[in-house]
Amino acid sequence: VHTSADGDTIYFMAKGDVEVYQDALGDLGSYVMAKAIADSIAKTEAASASKTLRVYKLNGEKVMDEQQMYEELYEVAEKARENAFAPFSKFRVGAALLVNGDCEDMSELIYTGANIENSSYGATICAERVAFVKAISEGVLNDCGHEVPFVAIAVSAGDEEAIPCGICRQFMYEFAPDLTVITKRDGQLRVQSLRDLLPDGFRLNR
Repeated sequence: VHTSADGDTIYFMAKGDVEVYQDALGDLGSYVMAKAIADSIAKTEAASASKTLRVYKLNGEKVMDEQQMYEELYEVAEKARENAFAPFSKFRVGAALLVNGDCEDMSELIYTGANIENSSYGATICAERVAFVKAISEGVLNDCGHEVPFVAIAVSAGDEEAIPCGICRQFMYEFAPDLTVITKRDGQLRVQSLRDLLPDGFRLNR
């Protein structure tokens, strides 16, 4: 673990086991959660010895472990449901996509989406794809600096579980095969890998 000269940033190598560290600089630091990000990146070529990642806080709060990070992200997805346009199905869905990047607060790295229906049903777009399109159109793929910028997505449909549909699974697989997918069933969060949800996903050679 390396600390910058001003004590404002902690860096860690994205290789091997990464646990929760406490910044020894008192007021300048906080508990941060690094393991979820490292686990996602460690499965890719971005986990080379030369790669480093920034450690973040989530929504300005101290993130103690993976579970709290998932809960925080899911709460953002629930809030995003309020912007859904679903006059036909009445099924409102919100999504919150967490990406890698270089900033001091992870809340700046969350892109939200909500389902948007259309009278021409085929033109309807799901919350997950809205979040991805928003992030990509804002330059995440170009500006992130990491091979795999997408870490996790939380999807909320209120009291019902909102498992991503087949199109969304394939759409997300194009950009993040190792994405963590967070939903809720019977009041309990469910954390799954996109590879488990889409075991035969494919990407054309680029």
